[in-house]
Amino acid sequence: MEKIKVAVIGAGNMGKNHVRIYSEMNNVELIGVADLNEEVGKDIAGKFNTNFYKNYKEVMGKVEAVSIVVPTKFHYNIAKEFLSNGIDVLIEKPITINLNEADELTALADKNKLILQVGHVERFNPAIIELSKYIKADEIISIDASRIGPFGARITDSGVVLDLMIHDLDIILDLVKDEIENINGYGRKIKGEHEDYATASIKFKNGIIANLTASRITQRRQRTLKITEIEKYMKVDYMNKILEIYRQ
Repeated sequence: MEKIKVAVIGAGNMGKNHVRIYSEMNNVELIGVADLNEEVGKDIAGKFNTNFYKNYKEVMGKVEAVSIVVPTKFHYNIAKEFLSNGIDVLIEKPITINLNEADELTALADKNKLILQVGHVERFNPAIIELSKYIKADEIISIDASRIGPFGARITDSGVVLDLMIHDLDIILDLVKDEIENINGYGRKIKGEHEDYATASIKFKNGIIANLTASRITQRRQRTLKITEIEKYMKVDYMNKILEIYRQ
């Protein structure tokens, strides 16, 4: 079996997960990990018996695909460089710091016939996959999403909307498949420069209302999605990968 040659750019908390998973995949050859922090990068490379590169550009010509797992503000430039050199990209969410950069990367990937995939991992949660078999978009009344947990060593260069709520926005937009009519949102900064708590209410043109809450300062972890339809109620527990369905 021919293996895909892959490198991971960024050896932080999420980068380590990418390295670990690639090392466990039979169809992947992990070429190396790149990070400006030589101590951290060499440590993770050593643990998984791969190469370390201080400059990510050193993997050019050696790989077919990369995972970009660096602070969001660096996503655009690094992804653009790899896409311009014919290399498929898996990029951690959020894709970029603003919409214009995201549109440009998408256009570049399309132009070069390359894969540009954002790490919206909840799409592949077994409970969400199962939900798609039962949900009826034209019967949805409301959706309530909650993604909360305590403060920890997570992303610090963006707020909780781009860090956590983005997962639920991605899922809800896919489920509803309609245009947004109105959005109201509020947030609070508690620990740093960006919002640590946020709530949003979205009204779609077809009448569906979605309410979302995201927090990284709550002393309890919870990841749920609740959908009210005309004749049934469904609850997704992301953490335990469980779908519950209640009917009249």
